[in-house]
This record gives sequence, structure tokens and C-alpha cells, in this order.
Amino acid sequence: MDFINGGISGMVEVAATQPLEVCKIRIQTSMGMPRALHQFYRGMVPRLAGIVPTRCVFWGVQRYIQRTQTWIVDENARAVVAGASAGVLQTVVDTPFDRLKTHLITQRGGARHPIALGSMYRGFGWSLPRNAIFASCVALGVARPADTPAQTAAGAAAGATVGCVLSQPLDTMRTIAQAAGVRVRPPLFSGLLPRIMVSNATMFVGSWTVRVLEELTPR
Repeated sequence: MDFINGGISGMVEVAATQPLEVCKIRIQTSMGMPRALHQFYRGMVPRLAGIVPTRCVFWGVQRYIQRTQTWIVDENARAVVAGASAGVLQTVVDTPFDRLKTHLITQRGGARHPIALGSMYRGFGWSLPRNAIFASCVALGVARPADTPAQTAAGAAAGATVGCVLSQPLDTMRTIAQAAGVRVRPPLFSGLLPRIMVSNATMFVGSWTVRVLEELTPR
């Protein structure tokens, strides 16, 4: 159930945060803000296709390790192991979807840059440490004592903020590597504010959804 709950949370996340995700990527690639409503939802299909298996891994691995690997006595150490493991496995699953999403969002005007099948894992080297750092911070936030789903979600959002700041240069380099025909290299902390907004929303919604589903599902 850990993995199923994670997948359900992913669908909720995409519905709530796609416009913010588009804004972040366009800032990082110096494209400016979208001018039409439909542009805010460009790249949503590959993101949705990728986020379900990604969140199955992201939340499922974290919750499974937190519950079962009790031989790691220190709770913070267990959270870091759970988060880093989830981040590494997530990168394997979501890099092709991330590549396609970023490619679609960053196509300019009527230009169409074909995407080669062999380039679907472009940016993997930047994504791997970025995701491991970010997921470890979120796991530390979720590991805090919490009596309600809202408190769990607040901890996840706080961890996401720290994770964004620590991994933002890696996120920017990944976006540039995956973008379509972008040759401008922006400042490494470009897009930090919208990323924090996206990450806070996705981690709050995702962790709240997982916690509620856990309470509704008998083990």
C-alpha cells in the first residue's frame, strides 16, 4: 500500500502545481512567463505519466524503509537513508519523463526540436545528486513527530524548502541539459523561488495524501 498511496498522491500533485512547474522551467531557460493559458499546462501529459511511478517510488521507498529498517536505531539517520534511497531510485524512473516534459515546455514559438530516443537520460548526472539531497531533506521533515496529517505535511514542506536551497544549482544544470535548443546558461540559483513554491505544494499535498491514506487503510 505504501507504493499505491504514493502513486495516488502524485496525481493530486500534478493537478495542483503544473502552472508553477512551467514558470520555474521558463525562468531557468530565460524564456519569460507564458502568455496564453494553455502554455501553463504544456508538458503536463509526460509529467503526469512520470509522476505516478515516480511518487510510487518516492513515497513508497521512504515509508517502507522508515517502517521496516529498525536496525538503524537513530531516526534521523534512518530518514536520510530512506530519502537518499528514494531519490536514487526515483531518478532512474523519472529522468526520461522529466527530459520530455522540459523539452516540450522549452520549445520556442513554432520551432520544433526533435528529441532523440538516445537522449532520454540526458541530465541524469545532475538529477541523481539533486534528487538524493532533496528527498533526504523531505524524509527528515516527515520523520518529525506529528499527530495529524497536516503536521506531517508541514514537516515535508519545511524539508522541501531546505532541499531546494541545497540542490538548486544541480536543478538548474539539469534543466539546461534537458531543454530544447537552449544555449544560455542562467545563474545557478535561477528559478529558486518558483521551485520552492512548487516543491512546498507538491510535498505538502503528497505527504498529506499519503498520511490520510495510511490512516484509512488497515495494515
